[in-house]
Amino acid sequence: MIDEKDYIKFIASLPSIQSAILISGMKDGATVKLAVPQTEILEVLKLQRLGGEIFEVIIIPLDKKVINKKIKFLKDKENESSETDSIKDS
Repeated sequence: MIDEKDYIKFIASLPSIQSAILISGMKDGATVKLAVPQTEILEVLKLQRLGGEIFEVIIIPLDKKVINKKIKFLKDKENESSETDSIKDS
Protein backbone atom coordinates (compact mmCIF):
# COMPACT_ATOMS: atom_id res chain seq x y z
CA MET A 1 0.00 0.00 0.00
CA ILE A 2 1.21 3.51 -0.77
CA ASP A 3 1.99 5.67 2.25
CA GLU A 4 0.24 9.06 2.31
CA LYS A 5 3.59 10.88 2.31
CA ASP A 6 4.39 9.23 -1.04
CA TYR A 7 1.66 10.98 -3.00
CA ILE A 8 0.35 14.47 -3.67
CA LYS A 9 -3.35 15.08 -3.12
CA PHE A 10 -5.34 18.29 -3.54
CA ILE A 11 -8.75 19.61 -4.55
CA ALA A 12 -8.96 21.18 -7.99
CA SER A 13 -11.38 21.92 -10.80
CA LEU A 14 -11.17 22.66 -14.49
CA PRO A 15 -11.15 26.44 -14.93
CA SER A 16 -13.88 28.03 -17.03
CA ILE A 17 -11.50 28.89 -19.85
CA GLN A 18 -11.31 27.60 -23.39
CA SER A 19 -7.73 26.46 -22.94
CA ALA A 20 -8.42 24.27 -19.86
CA ILE A 21 -7.87 21.17 -22.02
CA LEU A 22 -5.62 21.42 -25.06
CA ILE A 23 -5.36 18.44 -27.40
CA SER A 24 -2.14 18.34 -29.38
CA GLY A 25 -2.45 18.69 -33.14
CA MET A 26 0.61 16.44 -33.46
CA LYS A 27 -1.25 13.55 -31.75
CA ASP A 28 1.31 13.38 -28.98
CA GLY A 29 -0.95 14.10 -26.01
CA ALA A 30 -2.77 16.87 -24.24
CA THR A 31 -2.28 19.63 -21.69
CA VAL A 32 -4.70 20.03 -18.78
CA LYS A 33 -4.86 23.15 -16.62
CA LEU A 34 -6.35 23.04 -13.13
CA ALA A 35 -7.81 25.72 -10.87
CA VAL A 36 -6.67 25.10 -7.30
CA PRO A 37 -7.85 26.99 -4.19
CA GLN A 38 -5.27 28.72 -2.01
CA THR A 39 -5.93 26.19 0.76
CA GLU A 40 -4.28 23.51 -1.39
CA ILE A 41 -1.16 25.45 -2.44
CA LEU A 42 1.31 23.50 -0.28
CA GLU A 43 0.34 20.26 -2.01
CA VAL A 44 0.53 21.91 -5.43
CA LEU A 45 4.06 23.12 -4.69
CA LYS A 46 5.11 19.49 -4.21
CA LEU A 47 4.54 19.01 -7.96
CA GLN A 48 7.77 20.93 -8.57
CA ARG A 49 9.69 17.90 -7.30
CA LEU A 50 8.22 15.85 -10.15
CA GLY A 51 9.60 18.01 -12.96
CA GLY A 52 10.71 15.73 -15.79
CA GLU A 53 9.24 12.63 -14.15
CA ILE A 54 6.28 10.52 -15.21
CA PHE A 55 3.43 10.15 -12.74
CA GLU A 56 -0.12 8.85 -12.62
CA VAL A 57 -3.13 11.14 -12.29
CA ILE A 58 -6.41 9.87 -10.82
CA ILE A 59 -9.48 12.11 -10.78
CA ILE A 60 -12.15 11.42 -8.16
CA PRO A 61 -15.19 13.74 -8.34
CA LEU A 62 -16.09 15.07 -4.88
CA ASP A 63 -19.44 16.05 -3.45
CA LYS A 64 -19.61 19.83 -2.87
CA LYS A 65 -20.45 19.26 0.82
CA VAL A 66 -17.21 17.28 1.24
CA ILE A 67 -15.24 20.03 -0.47
CA ASN A 68 -16.77 22.77 1.67
CA LYS A 69 -16.05 20.78 4.86
CA LYS A 70 -12.42 20.26 3.83
CA ILE A 71 -11.92 23.92 2.94
CA LYS A 72 -13.52 25.03 6.24
CA PHE A 73 -11.34 22.57 8.18
CA LEU A 74 -8.18 23.83 6.47
CA LYS A 75 -9.10 27.49 7.02
CA ASP A 76 -9.88 26.82 10.70
CA LYS A 77 -6.57 24.99 11.07
CA GLU A 78 -4.77 27.89 9.34
CA ASN A 79 -6.47 30.39 11.68
CA GLU A 80 -5.48 28.35 14.75
CA SER A 81 -1.90 28.27 13.52
CA SER A 82 -1.74 32.03 12.95
CA GLU A 83 -3.32 32.66 16.37
CA THR A 84 -0.66 30.44 17.97
CA ASP A 85 2.08 32.28 16.06
CA SER A 86 0.79 35.68 17.18
CA ILE A 87 0.71 34.48 20.82
CA LYS A 88 4.32 33.31 20.51
CA ASP A 89 5.32 36.71 19.05
CA SER A 90 3.77 38.56 22.03
